[in-house]
Amino acid sequence: MADDRMREGLQLADEGTELMKSGDYPAAAKKLLAAVQINERDWTTWQHLGLCLLQLKQPEHAVVAFRNSTALNPGFAQAWNNLGTVLAMLNDWDAAANAFEAGIAADPRYAKNHFGRGNAYLMAGDKDKARTSFQQALAIDPGYALAHQALANL
Repeated sequence: MADDRMREGLQLADEGTELMKSGDYPAAAKKLLAAVQINERDWTTWQHLGLCLLQLKQPEHAVVAFRNSTALNPGFAQAWNNLGTVLAMLNDWDAAANAFEAGIAADPRYAKNHFGRGNAYLMAGDKDKARTSFQQALAIDPGYALAHQALANL
C-alpha cells in the first residue's frame, strides 16, 4: 500500500513538472502540492513547487517551498539561490544574504550565489561587501555581464 502511495506521489510530481513546462502553473501547483503531501521528503518537488509559486506571484509561499527543499538537500546550491532571490524580492536582505551564503558553502563555484549575496549586501547598504561579492562572482565566471554591470554601478 505504501509503495502505491509513493508511486502516486512520483506520478503527481512528474505531471506537475510537465504542466510547468507547458506554462499551466495553476494546475502544476495543484499537482506538485499533492505530491509533496504524499512525500514531504522529496526536495526536488519542493524546488519545482517553489518555482511554480513564483510564477503565480506567491513569493511568501515560494519561500516555504524553497526552505523545505534546502532543508532536505542543503548541498543543492541552486535551491539556496532561489531562496535568496525570493527573500530579496520580499526585501529581507539579511535572510537573503544568509541564503546566498549557505549556497556558497554548498558550492563555492556557483557564481549566482556570489552575485545574489552582492545584491543583498548592496541593498542593505554595505557597498564594500557588495563589491567583494561581485568580484568573487567574476572570478568564477569572468563573462558574468550582470556582475560587471553591478561593479560599474558602484
